[in-house]
Amino acid sequence: MRDGKRVIGSEQLTMDNKKKYKKTEIGEIPVEWEVKAIVEVAEVVSGGTPDTNRKEFWEDAYIPWATPTDITFNGKYIAHTEKNITEEGLKSSSANLLPIGSILMTSRATIGEKCINTVPMATNQGFKSLICKENLFNEFMYYLIDVIKPKFVRLASGSTFLELSKKEVENFKIPVPSLKEQQKIAAILSTVDEYIEQTDVLIEKTKELKKGLMQKLLTKGIGHTEFKKTEIGEIPKEWEVIPLFDTGEYINGRAFKPSEWTDRGVPIIRIQNLNDKSATYNYCNLEIDEKYHVYKGDLLFAWSGSIGLHRWNGEKAYLNQHIYKVIPNKNIIKDYLYYQLSRQIEILLELSHGSTMKHITRKNLKLVKVAIPNIEEQQKIASILSEVDNQIEYYENKKEKLQNLKKGLMQKLLTGKIRVKI
Repeated sequence: MRDGKRVIGSEQLTMDNKKKYKKTEIGEIPVEWEVKAIVEVAEVVSGGTPDTNRKEFWEDAYIPWATPTDITFNGKYIAHTEKNITEEGLKSSSANLLPIGSILMTSRATIGEKCINTVPMATNQGFKSLICKENLFNEFMYYLIDVIKPKFVRLASGSTFLELSKKEVENFKIPVPSLKEQQKIAAILSTVDEYIEQTDVLIEKTKELKKGLMQKLLTKGIGHTEFKKTEIGEIPKEWEVIPLFDTGEYINGRAFKPSEWTDRGVPIIRIQNLNDKSATYNYCNLEIDEKYHVYKGDLLFAWSGSIGLHRWNGEKAYLNQHIYKVIPNKNIIKDYLYYQLSRQIEILLELSHGSTMKHITRKNLKLVKVAIPNIEEQQKIASILSEVDNQIEYYENKKEKLQNLKKGLMQKLLTGKIRVKI
C-alpha cells in the first residue's frame, strides 16, 4: 500500500484490525455496512431504438442517444453521442430520458461497460442504466460495477449473445456503506483516475513529439545546409538512398511443427508473443539452425497478419515463421534501421498483399526506399529518438503501476477490507 498512500495521502486510509466485520450472503463486510438489492438503492432503466425508417425521429434531433460504442470510446463521463434522436423518437420507443448523473451500463454482448452522463441522455436497448437514489452515490456505484462485473457476466444468458435482464440487475445484492464513506471511497479512486489520465496525456504528447522528430531527423538529419532532390524527397547532400531490402538481411523464421512443441525448453517466438506480453509460449528442445536463434536486442519484423516492428527484450529464443529477424549491414546501425523501418510500415501496408490477412513480401521491401547517413549521424539520430522512447516507456510503466494500484484499491475499498477515514 506504500504507493497508494503516496498518491492519495496516507491520512485517508486505515487498516485498523480492530474494525469489526460480519458475514453476509455477499461475503464479509464491515458491520456498519448494509447489503441491499440494487433496486433498493437505484432505479434500473432499459433503453430502446426509435424506428430507423422514420426520418422525423432522427433528423434535426438534439437528444443524445447512446449505444455501447459510445461508451467504449468515452472515459468516465459522457456528454456527446454519435447519434441523436428527437422528442417524437423518444416518445415512440421504449427509450427513456436519463437525468444527469445516471450510470449508463451496457447489458448486452459486452456487459458492464459504463459511463456517467453529464447531460440528459437516452440509450438503446443494450443498456440497463442506473438512476441512483439518495442513499447511493453514483461515482461509488460506478467503481463498484468494475468489482461486480464478473458476477454480472456469469448471470447473463443468451444463445446468440449474452444479455443481462432488468430483473437480474434489480435483484443483484451489493455492499452499501454510509453515504459519506461512499463519497470518500469514490474521491480516492477518482484521484487515482486523474493521475492515470494525466499520464495518458503525457504519453500522447511524447508520442507526438517522437512522430515530429522522426519526420525531421530521418529526412533532414542534424545541422545540414545543403540538400538534394531524390525519389523519396529532399535529403542531405551526403546521404544515400537505398531499398529497405538492401539495408540488411531479412531472415524468415522456421516453420515449427506441432509435434516439435514441448512444455519446456527454448521459447518459440510467435506473432502473438510480440503483440501480447501475457500470450503463452510454445517451447522446443531441438537443436535449431543458428539463423533462427533470437537474442536480447534483436530486431524482429512481423510481416504477416499483425504487421509490426519489435525489439526483442527477452532471453534466447527461437523464431517462428511469418517473422523476419533483421540483421543490419555493417554500414547501418540497428537502432537507426529500427526507426527508419518503423516509419515505412504504413507505406509497406499499402503495398502488402492479402484481402483478409496482409503479407509484406521481399518484393515490397525492394520497392520502398530509405535515406541513409554516415554511421556517426545514424548514432546521433538513434540516440535522440531512443531518449524519447525511454520517456514514453517511463510514462507507460507509470500508468501500469497506477492501474494496478487502482485495481488493488478498488478490491479492498469497495469490500471494506481497507477503510477510509471519515
